Amino acid sequence: MQTDALSSTRHTIQLRHELLLGLLATYLHRAAYPFYYGSGQHEFQLPMVAWLRDPSLFPGDPMREAFAGFPSLFWRTVAWLCTWFELETILLIGLFVSHFLAFWGLARMIARDLPDTRFLAIVLLGLALSPFLTMAAPFGGGGGIFGGLMTQTTLAGGLAIWAAICLLEGRWVWGALLLGLMLHIHVLLAVYLGFAFLAFAWFDWRHHRRQIIGAVSLLLLFGVGWLALARRALQAEYPEGYVEALLAHYPYHLVLSTRPAYELLLGLFFLAGMTAVVVLAVRRGIVRDHRLELLVTSMLVPILLGTVVGEWLRMPKLLLLQLLRADTFLTLFGLVLVPIYGFRLLVALWNLAPAAALLVSVPALLYPLTEGRALPTFLTVAAVVAADSRHRFDRVCRWLVGNRIVVGIALFFFAFIVAGVLGWRGSLDPGKLTILFAAASAPAVYASRLRAAAIQTRTLATLGAWVVLIGSAMLLVDPAMVRRPVRPPAAAEAAWREVQNWARENTPKDAVFLVPPFPGGFRVFSQRSCWVSWRDGDIFWVYPSYAPEWRRRIAALGLPYLPGHVDVEAITAAYRKLSWEQLSELAREHHLPYVVQYADVPYPVAPVYANEAFAVYLVSQQPEKYALVVERYTVVLHFRLQFERQVVP
Repeated sequence: MQTDALSSTRHTIQLRHELLLGLLATYLHRAAYPFYYGSGQHEFQLPMVAWLRDPSLFPGDPMREAFAGFPSLFWRTVAWLCTWFELETILLIGLFVSHFLAFWGLARMIARDLPDTRFLAIVLLGLALSPFLTMAAPFGGGGGIFGGLMTQTTLAGGLAIWAAICLLEGRWVWGALLLGLMLHIHVLLAVYLGFAFLAFAWFDWRHHRRQIIGAVSLLLLFGVGWLALARRALQAEYPEGYVEALLAHYPYHLVLSTRPAYELLLGLFFLAGMTAVVVLAVRRGIVRDHRLELLVTSMLVPILLGTVVGEWLRMPKLLLLQLLRADTFLTLFGLVLVPIYGFRLLVALWNLAPAAALLVSVPALLYPLTEGRALPTFLTVAAVVAADSRHRFDRVCRWLVGNRIVVGIALFFFAFIVAGVLGWRGSLDPGKLTILFAAASAPAVYASRLRAAAIQTRTLATLGAWVVLIGSAMLLVDPAMVRRPVRPPAAAEAAWREVQNWARENTPKDAVFLVPPFPGGFRVFSQRSCWVSWRDGDIFWVYPSYAPEWRRRIAALGLPYLPGHVDVEAITAAYRKLSWEQLSELAREHHLPYVVQYADVPYPVAPVYANEAFAVYLVSQQPEKYALVVERYTVVLHFRLQFERQVVP
């Protein structure tokens, strides 16, 4: 009875620590990467919410077909909640809740193998500050779980972390339940995690056969419900040239070779650092977490399959799975595995080779702070050094610290390097801070004062990691975001919103605009249709029949159309070069009353609205009667707006 009570008390304390650290990590992540609204994926999703609330919006717009076939309950729920709350408030609260769910789950996942609360806090706060988790993942551009934008990916990512925990702990029914919920929120993330589900089913089949069969049955029930929701999208036919249109619009989720070379290199360096730590753990004989290793390794399977599909088997249904985006989970779970093994290496080596232990464990513990290739490269080299069974690195460190002349020269050069890094604007990042501390502290464990004070290697690693974390927080967190972690729109974004607000307040609902290809998202705040933008390619990912029409409209504007490459500058420049005669003729041909152009492009007519970045022009449908048409249109527009405001409060 006493043992059971002690175990229950320990579990309660651990749960309390996990919750508190999850809250702290969530707030730190919010301060480092503030909430923002109305751009990115919101350019498709927020107009969908507006349409779900008011189906009269966007009449005749092909975007409506994509909205109707979008296979997720998330945005329908958001639209329902908008009956009582502001949309921006819903998304802000949803972002905080989703990230708390994610960081609490990560705390639980790490605590399985890292019982020391001090080091648990270091790793979790490192993940909260991680630049690597907020940028596009290197192989397939995955991401979206962390950062400042609230989408269905954010919530599904939090659920995915808990589903992975259930797999790690052998809780098959709960894992299937969470995976089934993910199907109705973000089916692609559920597919990626499904590879881990299959891997663990094979691994556990002998001992958990009944639980696995029950979990699969539960998943099938959720799958039937999702098939009913997505039947419209699944029955769609793919027109000729559909794959080419996908690759012209946004190839980076689909074909590995279209990723920028520096991102692919970063991914390879990241994998090299992770592999080096695992190999070192095997060589040193430390206790390994085979289930966590299986979770990480299983995420390589969809990436490899996605590579084959994108490079050789370009079938529409397979391409739309976007299997390369499984790198979202590969990087996330890899950033959990490396610090855990870093801690175990620190414990295993601190009596044998304390300098090597510090050299490899500090960058491993702070591996989430990876931003470029420097930290993975340093960790790989450190792992090679720590693998030396003769401990030659420690002997060199002992000799260096014992020689005062060498110490003086080393301190001089170290100070010179630090001053150079600090003085070179933009060159300091969390990864470089980690490298500087690890390189400086490794020989320091042999200093006589440290030995006299009996400062253990673990304590030195803890203090150093906190120094790096605090320094990283100072680099990444804007003090203004601490009290209110909401990012205001940039100047260009604010100007684009002003154009949309003007359109919403001064034009009827059926007005259609001819807009620049970039920036996208004209429908977000205007709640008015645009004839085409580059971002309108999102439509045919859900509604494939629109692909030929999108290509025709892009061609009508004379914009570059290159499958496998999106040159934003060239596309923007092509739109800027269009003369007033060309744009107005195209607008008349398709009955578009308004044209939007960049403000610095001179046209011979006066705009009806302009700000520092954009200008809106009214196009006469009969140029020989331009003045009369403008006058009549203005009068009709005035009375129509008055009527709409009276009928629709």
